[in-house]
Amino acid sequence: MNAETIAAIATPPGKGALGIIRVSGPKTLEFLTPHIQLKKLKGLKDLEAQKIAMAHFNKNGEVIDQITLCLFFSPHSYTGEDLAEIYCHGSSAVLKEILDSLLSSGIRLANPGEFTQRAFLNGKLDLTQAEAVADLIHSKTKLSRKIALSQLEGNLSNKLTEARSQLIEILAHIEVGIDHSDDPTSGMAMQKEILEEKLKHLVEELRLLIESYQLGRLIQEGVRIAIIGKPNVGKSSLLNRLLNSNRAIVTEIPGTTRDTLEEGFDLFGLNAVLVDTAGIRENAPDLVERLGQERSLNSLENADIVLLLLDQSQNLSKEDTRLATVTQHKEKVILILNKNDLPHKLSLKEVRQEFPQRPSHSISTLENKGIKELLKMLYHAAVGNEKEGELAPEILITSLRHKNCLVSSKKNLEEAIKISSNNIGEEVLAMEIRAALDALGEMMGAVATEDILSSIFSKFCIGK
Repeated sequence: MNAETIAAIATPPGKGALGIIRVSGPKTLEFLTPHIQLKKLKGLKDLEAQKIAMAHFNKNGEVIDQITLCLFFSPHSYTGEDLAEIYCHGSSAVLKEILDSLLSSGIRLANPGEFTQRAFLNGKLDLTQAEAVADLIHSKTKLSRKIALSQLEGNLSNKLTEARSQLIEILAHIEVGIDHSDDPTSGMAMQKEILEEKLKHLVEELRLLIESYQLGRLIQEGVRIAIIGKPNVGKSSLLNRLLNSNRAIVTEIPGTTRDTLEEGFDLFGLNAVLVDTAGIRENAPDLVERLGQERSLNSLENADIVLLLLDQSQNLSKEDTRLATVTQHKEKVILILNKNDLPHKLSLKEVRQEFPQRPSHSISTLENKGIKELLKMLYHAAVGNEKEGELAPEILITSLRHKNCLVSSKKNLEEAIKISSNNIGEEVLAMEIRAALDALGEMMGAVATEDILSSIFSKFCIGK
């Protein structure tokens, strides 16, 4: 248990009906007692845990606000410590005065994420669950919320715990043989074939988790979609149609967009970021346009999906072909033929013959034709063939830290299989399995350095 008692405002800045201040630590009741005047009870010690009570919050005898108060006693609280939640009116002045009163009493202002860090240190959450708290707070779509909640409720933790239990069992069998190595009749308690089969099964489990990171990252961070093309092909108009909002300025003058413009939107439950870019052409007439084109190419490199926009009312140009070449290295590129409301000089058939490896689609941003179909194409390009809005995996890896831990553990287990099959030695085999266990332990927080904890919890908001 931490010796210090901490407090922080747990609600976001701004006006609201309610504001919440959290207090946690061994002296929670002691510090609150001078400030709380209960309406129906004599003192805080008479207040039943996890029951709301009406009260006044006082400062030097002056009533600051009418509040409601809820107490949680150790270990039955979020942090595992004595914890109080003060519900006051959501005025910044009220919140500030109550917090300042508590801090002047000797309570310390909580660091970012310190309440959740204490929950982790007191065994209320493992590290993957603690990280899921931040993911849930920052979730922007239904899907990212579901994934974060699944992790917070322990679905990933349970899978990792099962894997660690199996490795501990395997390690115990190996160490039986090591402990009795002087006995020529002794050996591992588990048959070599069974041991290797168990290790291969665990490697496969870890492989599936590692591969889920690609989708998990997109759900967590958002899929980046760059719209590129030559000037005046309709990139900004397409961005406006996909957002269903006049976000970008649209004119008939080539080169209107001089810089990249980013805007997030919900793509059937998937967090997505659209990037409108400056038109790319040779011999740009001024420095500003050339700088904008450089940023366009940078956006292309950072994109998960590229929409290469072509003008269906014009023949395929050298600039179009050049951009197709520039995007050759990108895995996910969709060729979009815009302006199909005008007489056609470029057909889908011609484009598909010229670029057979790339999906293509015809639209009109002016008449809003083909936009719904394009949204579905974007969703499937991001996540595969799942029906729009129905992607609901139970467990996904959304953190690069988690992925790196899993990769390390998988490598150790693959090495252990080689060692076993080549009869290199039980001590070396045990060493690799211990390393695999340590990697999973680091992921869950069983093995965690101060630097790792500091890095994780510093990203939280104060009050959580």
